[in-house]
Amino acid sequence: MKLPKIAALITASGGIGSHYVLHKLQGHPKIASLYEGAFRSNGGTTKSDLKKYLSQGIYPGQALQTEQLHPVKDLRNPSNVDWIVMNKPPIGTVLYHQNYHRDIPIIYIFRNPISFFHTWLRTWKEYGDSRYASRHLDDEAIFKWFKGTFLSSLFHLAQFYNPERDHIISFEHFFSDIDSALAKIFKTLDVPVLKNEELKELERCPICIEKLSTKVIDIPGGSGHRKEEVLSCEEHGPLLGPGHYNFIRKEDSSFLNKWKQKEDTEKLCSRFSEIYGKDFIDYYYQEKYLEDTDAVIFDDLINKFLRRLKI
Repeated sequence: MKLPKIAALITASGGIGSHYVLHKLQGHPKIASLYEGAFRSNGGTTKSDLKKYLSQGIYPGQALQTEQLHPVKDLRNPSNVDWIVMNKPPIGTVLYHQNYHRDIPIIYIFRNPISFFHTWLRTWKEYGDSRYASRHLDDEAIFKWFKGTFLSSLFHLAQFYNPERDHIISFEHFFSDIDSALAKIFKTLDVPVLKNEELKELERCPICIEKLSTKVIDIPGGSGHRKEEVLSCEEHGPLLGPGHYNFIRKEDSSFLNKWKQKEDTEKLCSRFSEIYGKDFIDYYYQEKYLEDTDAVIFDDLINKFLRRLKI
């Protein structure tokens, strides 16, 4: 019996658009994207199930059926998909299994570190407001934590990164030209290349299977609440995915350069240039990803950076 192969979508942390990518992959008929809890130790499939699958071929299809993103596929039959994509597992877990299964690809999302840092600043302010009675970390503390988190993740990636097997998603390219970015992922996984408009989308309520309509609601997250049109079931109400993911999220890349409007831009460009290299930071400041449509320059920059970390 043909069993689906395992891939892993990895990020340094949340807040980088991983569910946006994962739901796009779920729309491909040959790919199944999982919830974050899948193959973990807290309920559902565990790390032990992953080991048994990779070492003994024991396929946990029934459990995975309820641990996938929408729109769901029939994962009880393993031949229905070619790939199962793990949702942000610890990178150490994946590297461990690569020792025995060299064909497990890592799909890693890399984002302009300065704009990603601003996401952290906003997120930790919201965290302080909601959980710590408006007590906040100062920007310098967040910077040190962000730097350590991002570089630790990239350092581990660099030690085992294989450009012939693995793929690094440029966050900015993905939002600027989604069809080209998807094509690279699909080629990495050797599945038919589909355009964004060809991917299957959620159309029916996962509970009652009734046709969904749309409704404008307040969605928490980002800089407070925002009003957006979402899919909604007449009986079960609005549908949002993990992390308040909006299934009909409008693809707008205008936010990508807003970090340059911040007062501390010059200071952060200098600080992050010392870490990632001036060429890398200039690439984002000059928005070269809009011209570098095939990501040749980006690939060269990220490969040089990973080689430096490996050494």
